[in-house]
Amino acid sequence: MIRGVNGYGTTNHNLSRLIFITEMFTADVANVIQLTDNNNADLFESLKQAYFNVRYKDGYKADIGTAKALYGVIKQLMEVAEKVYARHLLTEGL
Repeated sequence: MIRGVNGYGTTNHNLSRLIFITEMFTADVANVIQLTDNNNADLFESLKQAYFNVRYKDGYKADIGTAKALYGVIKQLMEVAEKVYARHLLTEGL
């Protein structure tokens, strides 16, 4: 979404920083994640830890309960990303 909307080809893997970058052109991503809510902040921290661990720790297994809790958020993020990108394509064509 970042590359598609503003052409910035990031190689950054810091999820917090990536959310910050999306806030430069949409609040939709931050609205889905809602880091001001303690439960969502805890889930996001679990996501960041899992993202790190799966890349650097052989045999890492995520907690199934956390994965299930994150599933809805991730699905919603995908829907938002598609809408933001589609909106960008629409406005670019005008």
